[in-house]
Amino acid sequence: MIPETIILLLTTAYLGSALDFRHKLPTRMRNERLDTVSAYCLIAAGLSVLAALITDTILVFSKLQDGDTGEFVITSLASVNWLAVGIVTGVGIIIAGVLVATVIYRKKRG
Repeated sequence: MIPETIILLLTTAYLGSALDFRHKLPTRMRNERLDTVSAYCLIAAGLSVLAALITDTILVFSKLQDGDTGEFVITSLASVNWLAVGIVTGVGIIIAGVLVATVIYRKKRG
């Protein structure tokens, strides 16, 4: 139950910041100060971080929750593949950083 809640909250927070629900149909939040490529770079950066966090949640909580009973077992924390967690987190942050740096570069360039 805890992993599903974390994933739901992360996804809801991201969608709430990326979509405008004030219209009849939800639309993408527009930023008049950014061109289209920069706006999509920021969306992709957010999705990269979101994907890394969801993957980390799955990697950690799949070991912490007993498959048969569904109970939370903290002693299983040692069996988490921390190398995979670190790699996924690092790759997600690097991709997001490159995309944000691209937006900053495009904004300075004019």
